[in-house]
Amino acid sequence: MVQRHGPGLVIVDSVYSTTGALCPLTEIVEVAEQYGCMILVDESHSLGTHGPQGRGLCAELGLTHRVHFITASLAKAFAGRAGFFTMPNELRHYLMCHSYPSIFSSCLLPHEIAGLDATLKVVQRGDAARVQLRRNTERLRESFSDLGFPIHHGTEQIISPEAGPEPDTLALRDKLEERGVFGAVFCAPATSRNRSMVRLTLNSALTDAEMGHVEAVAREVAPLVKPWEWPIARRQRSKGD
Repeated sequence: MVQRHGPGLVIVDSVYSTTGALCPLTEIVEVAEQYGCMILVDESHSLGTHGPQGRGLCAELGLTHRVHFITASLAKAFAGRAGFFTMPNELRHYLMCHSYPSIFSSCLLPHEIAGLDATLKVVQRGDAARVQLRRNTERLRESFSDLGFPIHHGTEQIISPEAGPEPDTLALRDKLEERGVFGAVFCAPATSRNRSMVRLTLNSALTDAEMGHVEAVAREVAPLVKPWEWPIARRQRSKGD
């Protein structure tokens, strides 16, 4: 697209919010630089969970100084009602005067700022929690894969079984909820048509008993929903062939 239309703005997620896929960020930045593009990285699902002191994937890969814009929701790891946006200094006043969502958004209240400040300190000291989150992620991803759930499209703490058509996804959601496992349904336009999914988001505080419960539910549900017959599983097998 850049070769066809010229330089522009490249926009990526660091960790994709639907599949838990990790962006090949170093390669993306190199391509953007090669063709004179600016780049925006949304760190909503890596802020707090990745990088030194939870500073995100850009910091983990040493790319912060090469990325023009970083955005993040503070409603994820920070569990607050806010977000942030970084940019080159020369664009700051332009954004403040021309970005209608920023101009007309409500300001944070003092108690919200205090809460975010306290949360920041917890996140910065959370290296042990980040290690535990990685353990939880690897354990459940391995369990789901062994049971035949095609979750090969992601690697991080977001695990999204992609049942395909919406009726099949709603049936999967219902079977999980009946057994005490709750996820978020994603369907078009958040996903491509007939590629809807149930998103499960892990956290570091899950106990061994809770992890075991999720695994037991997945084991019980698998023969009922037959994930090895889902369209995404068939596509993966055809690629392998």
